[in-house]
Amino acid sequence: MKSCFPTGTAGRPTARALLRLIAIGVLVSRVGCSYSMLSEGRLREGAFTSVLDRTVAARGIGLDGPVDARPVTQAELTGILQDALDAEFPEGELEDYERALTTVGLWPPDTRLRDVFLEVMTQEVAGLYVPADAALYVVTDVDLPVTLRVASALLMRDLMMELSLAHEVVHLLQHRRYPELFDPDTALDRQDDLGNAVQAALEGDATRYGFEALGVPVGSVTPSSLREQVDRELSSDDGALAEAPLLLRLTLGFPYIEGYAMSFAEGRNLLEDPPASTEQVMHPDRRHQAFTMLDLPEADLPTGCRVVHENTFGELYTSVLFRDLGADLDPPLHPEVWEGWDGDRYLVAACGDRFELVWVTLWDSPEDAEDFAIGYRRIAERVAARAGFADVPAIRSRGSEAIVVSQGLATSVEILTANSRRARVSRRSEAHAVALDFALSASPPTGKARNAVRSGPFGELRAGCFYGQAVKSRYAALDGPGTPAPNCARKIRKSLPATMPSPE
Repeated sequence: MKSCFPTGTAGRPTARALLRLIAIGVLVSRVGCSYSMLSEGRLREGAFTSVLDRTVAARGIGLDGPVDARPVTQAELTGILQDALDAEFPEGELEDYERALTTVGLWPPDTRLRDVFLEVMTQEVAGLYVPADAALYVVTDVDLPVTLRVASALLMRDLMMELSLAHEVVHLLQHRRYPELFDPDTALDRQDDLGNAVQAALEGDATRYGFEALGVPVGSVTPSSLREQVDRELSSDDGALAEAPLLLRLTLGFPYIEGYAMSFAEGRNLLEDPPASTEQVMHPDRRHQAFTMLDLPEADLPTGCRVVHENTFGELYTSVLFRDLGADLDPPLHPEVWEGWDGDRYLVAACGDRFELVWVTLWDSPEDAEDFAIGYRRIAERVAARAGFADVPAIRSRGSEAIVVSQGLATSVEILTANSRRARVSRRSEAHAVALDFALSASPPTGKARNAVRSGPFGELRAGCFYGQAVKSRYAALDGPGTPAPNCARKIRKSLPATMPSPE
């Protein structure tokens, strides 16, 4: 599979990909385009205006003022992505986040997060929207599949470019109508699951109305058909994405697949009341199910230990951990291991030259907690090998709570959990208020400052938000966010059926 796109994320890395790029792309093979919206390196004004008008009409949000759209090459795009990483993660912070992901078992050791991200994004991204300056960046040197080439020639339309632009314009409209979902917000640092949930809503909304702006009839692209195409493409066995760690590969399609299903069901109401957890996204029957948010007290760490990172797995990342490290177990692990999720919080600490972990998980019932504990014991040795622990992490369940702890924090786990702050929420507005309360009261009495680590492995960068767009083999893949910031690069991915209905 030859690709010119990233996935669709985020971040808010969501995905929320390391840089939650709200992006769109079309998976492509190497052929050219018979008709192009570009002329002498610029967008054709009439064609671009037509896309804007159709997108505004489809989404139902007015657009005030001109839209700044800038064609760029893939080489220039690489520079934009590199600058975004450098701006978002001051020296050492990205390495701390990578170390945390490795310690919890989500990322393989000796695999540089920065290098993987840049390699995959360079191949995949086809365009970006930057909320900081309201600019759309469109990658010019990408390829198109034969089907889109022929359709573009017959209809005298550049379908891939139209879809990319329409998707990004929807994000621009979202930003203007719902600035609270995009603007910088320190309350959302270290809240990966909340970011991933919001990212899915934003991407699903942009996917649906991007399709409609092209004239694709409502209902002709069903959630199941989108899921099938995305899953098929993500299973491809070539390109940088195919070689990327499973955390990236298993989360790229999430905001598009699950977000589109929500938008398909809820329409324009989705962003009026976006989800607050990935559990709410993954299970339509739990769309507003309450769960518990937690925060662990850094002041209760043993002497000589410092916090490297603290965050929330959510049901999405919990499922990735088991699907990654338990992929070849016999008998196989079943979704029951993670589907009873009711909240969690993990903390990775540096204690001398060792990295230690405590992960507090909450479940819908004692039976769900025990299912998780049994499943975790089956992958515990693999977690230890990936994290570099001398011993296998201990796991114990007590009622509806199950706690994972490495040896170095075993003596502190009781006080850490006993002093943890907890709040029951069901709506994004409630979750945001609790996250803000946690953030404002995070500094311990000792005066030790909490690290300002950003969230998202492919999630949000808070320095200057980008919304990226990608292109690949046969369908449209979009990338995206969770909650942007002025200079945050986000990434997400979307997809379009191999045979897209002809626009009317």
